This record gives sequence, C-alpha cells and structure tokens, in this order.
Amino acid sequence: MNSKKFYFFLISLIFLAPAVLALNISSDPYDHWAWNDDIGWIDFYYDNIEIDFSQLSGYASSSVGIISFSCDETGNPDGENYCGLSTYYVKNDGEGNLSGWAWNDKIGWISFSCKDETGITDYDVCATSSYKVWIEKGDDNKGHFRGWAWNDKVGWICFNCVDIELSSNDSDYCETVSDFEVVTDWIPPQYTTSGEILSLIIDTETPKATLTGLVWKGEVPTGCDVKFYLGSSDSTDPDSFAWTGPYGYERWESHPEEPDKWYEVSIPDSDLEFHNKHRYLRYKIILKSDPLQLYSPKVEKVVLLWMK
Repeated sequence: MNSKKFYFFLISLIFLAPAVLALNISSDPYDHWAWNDDIGWIDFYYDNIEIDFSQLSGYASSSVGIISFSCDETGNPDGENYCGLSTYYVKNDGEGNLSGWAWNDKIGWISFSCKDETGITDYDVCATSSYKVWIEKGDDNKGHFRGWAWNDKVGWICFNCVDIELSSNDSDYCETVSDFEVVTDWIPPQYTTSGEILSLIIDTETPKATLTGLVWKGEVPTGCDVKFYLGSSDSTDPDSFAWTGPYGYERWESHPEEPDKWYEVSIPDSDLEFHNKHRYLRYKIILKSDPLQLYSPKVEKVVLLWMK
C-alpha cells in the first residue's frame, strides 16, 4: 500500500455538475465532496445517500461513474440485484465509526477501514496504515466525515480537507486551497446514555447495624450495565455519607423462587466492614444503556441486608 500523496489543487466547486438528491447529506456547495488524486471529486449529494446508526447507503457520483455503498438494489440506477453477487455494505457501528466496502464498476472495491482487510491479505494492514473513516459531531451540531478510504487502483480517498492539513503539515490548506468535506445531519452519540437511582436514607434504628450484603431483582439486556455504590453515616445529613463502589454483580443462585432474575452485588468484605456500625444507609445505582441506545437495564427491587 502506498503512502499518501497530495496534489494541491484549486477548483471552484460551483463549476461542477449540480447536485441531485441525498437524504441527509448537506446540500451546501462545499459540504458534500470527497477527493481522490486520480479521479477527482466524489459527490455525496447524489442518489439516496443516507447515513444512519447501522450503515451508509445510496450512491455517490464520480468521474468513473457511480459508487455504491450498499448492495441493496433499492434505488439502483441500473436495476441489477447486486446483493445476489455480494452482500457488501459500509457499516456504521452506531458511534460513527465506518467500515466495510463500497463498489465501483471501474475501480472496484473501496475499503473504509484497515480492519476490512484482516484475513484477506497475508500481512497486518493496520500495522502498515491504520486508516479509517469516521463521523464526528461538529460545533454546528452536524456530523462531519473524517479520515481516509482506500482503493487498490486509485489510492486514497479523503473526506475532509482537515485530514490533508494533518497529514501534510499544511495548516492553511483548507483556507488557501479547498475547504471541502462531507457533512451530514446524522450525528454520533457523544456518550452512552446512563441514569442514576439514589435511594432514600434508610434508618436501621440501631447505631450498631452490621451490613451483610445487597441483592436486587431486574434485567440486564446484552450491552447494558448496572453499577452499585453504598453509603453510610451516623447522621441524616446527605453530605455526611461516605461512599464506596462501584460494584458489579452476579447471579443470586440461592434465591428460592427466581434465581434467574435476582442478583447479588459483589461487595468486598473490607467495604462491608467500612459501613458496619453506622445507623443510616443508602445506595446509588448507575444504569447504562447499550451503545446504540436501544435497550436499558431494569431494576425492580433492591434489598439491603443487615443485622442489628
């Protein structure tokens, strides 16, 4: 694989062919273009291009013809069932990291991540060039494509002039040459959605309560997580509570009726000892959804175990 080469160009995008239709790609004259040194501009404001939480789909326009981002024949200009030949597509991991393959009849496959070539080549491509394409949220609350894609015939495809600045050490490239990029209305989540449950202050009614554990009933879908914290104090002042955690959990197999729905919080003995002999107790739960924010854990019941 060759190293990146840059040919500095001065082209005014207003002289290029007018844009047609895209579903959530910007129509701004400078905000729907990628660049390759051999084939020139690639227009993303074209046929049904859309980025969502799972993939990039549709068709871009270029000097070598359309570039397809998914084998799905919906909207296919020539009507051929490409999925019958190859089930290729450009994947979005839900956080804006793209991978997979696009296709063009003249130049062939276009890879969006060095990881795409794992198992295809006899060497570690990512060790040679850790290229990738991703989407990041900008200050304008829009998604901005970043990075490089690779094609064996024409080489590197750049999605944002900023990456040429970073690779060529020309900090004025976007301002003095071309401030091209691909911009979309889709933006990646900035963090996994989480929520907090804080219990009321529990009065054990004795200054010598001995905490022995915590169990809870609920569900944790794949990709979700639940963390627990414990607090104790000799006062009802919320600011006086001392906290320990976070703690994970495991199945509470000894539950007599529903061992598949009950969990025991994994609290070290040293932390239990820390909270012993305090009258007032409380707990805090952090609930985290899956990365795509489709599912959430559920906590139905929490039981603090202590002895007077």
